[in-house]
Amino acid sequence: MMTVVRVLVILMLLPLAGRCRSRSAAHDSAADKPIAKSSVPVRTTICAIAENPHKFYGTRVTVDGCVTTDGIEHTVLGDKTCPYVAIGPVESVKLQPTDRFFPEVDKEVCGTFSGIYQATRSLDNKVVDTNVLEIEETANLRVVSRSIAPANRSTP
Repeated sequence: MMTVVRVLVILMLLPLAGRCRSRSAAHDSAADKPIAKSSVPVRTTICAIAENPHKFYGTRVTVDGCVTTDGIEHTVLGDKTCPYVAIGPVESVKLQPTDRFFPEVDKEVCGTFSGIYQATRSLDNKVVDTNVLEIEETANLRVVSRSIAPANRSTP
């Protein structure tokens, strides 16, 4: 009896599933579709990539931002206009020695970064990073000291 009820429920829901699929297909917007792959970088922002990352996977992009590090394990490429999102910067083998950047604790390396945005980066068939920009070129790099408020200490 229970199997018959399950079959009836599934049969009742099948027409709804078809409507859901056709409705979502009808409502696909151009903003959700992946960008065509090109050798010319797409000028975008880190905020736009963070908002719709799958649209940019495998795409060569150019973004402005700042690379920061905690000096231990986290290095990110961020944008001050969307302060709580960032992507992982990874140096490509195509990056020229003169274009390399060296982030330090309490300093930011700001400028223009171009490369291929990837969903994952693997090492020995294991995913080691997600949502990374494999940087091939940099421009207008400058090192900026990050202002960190000193601890409020009272003297006795």
